Amino acid sequence: MRTTRSIVIEGASVGTFAVAILGGCGNEDDPISKAAQADKKAGIAAPGILETKAIAEEAFIFALPIVMNYAVMNEFCVDKNSAQSKGQFNQIANKARVFTYTRS
Repeated sequence: MRTTRSIVIEGASVGTFAVAILGGCGNEDDPISKAAQADKKAGIAAPGILETKAIAEEAFIFALPIVMNYAVMNEFCVDKNSAQSKGQFNQIANKARVFTYTRS
């Protein structure tokens, strides 16, 4: 069962992995270095570390609500084995019990 928290943790770990992989691209022959050299020759300024951090922060702020919405939708409608399952899309679900603060 995938919870919202596990999806967010997986997303963060994938992002960390991508940064680690891209950070290790220091060879002259890899495509990223070649593209950086071509940009330098063309006079295109590469973003600095602060600008890169700002771009990443804006991307996180923009994407987090979308990812959280998908996680909730997955638990409510897609994952039928979830404790939060409410029913399928475009169908009315009725639970014949009184819901209280206890999880029984």
